[in-house]
Amino acid sequence: MRSVAQIEALLPELELYVADDMEDQDLDFKQRDTQSRDKAVKTLVQMAVCMANGDSVLVSFAQREFDAAMRLFVAEEAEKDHILGVDELLLLGHLRQHPEVDTAAAAVLCQRSEAEIRERLSGMESNGYVEHGGTGRGAYWCLSPALYRRLTGDGQGEKRRRIDWDAAKVRVLSILMERAKRGDPGLSNQEIRQITHYDRSQVRRLMQELQVEHPDLQQVGERRWTRYEYINAREH
Repeated sequence: MRSVAQIEALLPELELYVADDMEDQDLDFKQRDTQSRDKAVKTLVQMAVCMANGDSVLVSFAQREFDAAMRLFVAEEAEKDHILGVDELLLLGHLRQHPEVDTAAAAVLCQRSEAEIRERLSGMESNGYVEHGGTGRGAYWCLSPALYRRLTGDGQGEKRRRIDWDAAKVRVLSILMERAKRGDPGLSNQEIRQITHYDRSQVRRLMQELQVEHPDLQQVGERRWTRYEYINAREH
C-alpha cells in the first residue's frame, strides 16, 4: 500500500508519462468529465487517483488541480490523521479563488444538502481551516487568515474578507467624513463595495440605514452616477 508521500511523488510524472502506463494494483487513474460540471463533481472520486485501503478510499487530485502549496498542506494534514475528503478539497479550492461562500452555494458545489454542508463547514472551522460570519440565511464562510497565508503567501487574507455590518457602517461613515473635510468627492456604490466586500444590494441597504441614522449623509445623483456625500463635516 502506497503512502501519501509516494502518491505525491508520482504526480509530477503525469507530465512525462501516459497515465495508463503508471497504473498498478493499488493505483488507478480516471479521466475527468469536462462536458458537465455537475457530473464532474458527482464522479470526482472516480476521476481521481484512488487507492483502496480496507473499507476506505484515499483520494489524490492530479497535479493540475492543486499547486505545490495545496498538495503539501493536504499531505501534512494526512500525517496528522486529518484526511481531507472530496467536499473539503472542493471547498478549500473554491475559497482560494473566492473571498467567501454561502451555505447554498457550498451545497451546490459539493452536491450536498444544506444541512450536510453546514456540518462539513462546521468541522472545517473546528480544524481551523475556515471561519464564518453572518447569521441565518446571511451566513457565509471564508478561509482562515492563517491558512490563506499558508496557501497563497500574498498577505491579502484579511483585506479580502467581508467586514461586519456595524464595522462597515463605522468605516464608510469615517471615510465619507474625512473626504468631506478635505473637499473630496464622496463614495460610489462600487467604491463602497471595494471597502466592505459587500454586493451591490447590500451596499444600497447599508447606505439607506446610514442615511436614517445620520441625516447629514446624502445621496447625490441617480443610478450608475449615484454617490454618497457627507454634509457639514467641518462642524463634526
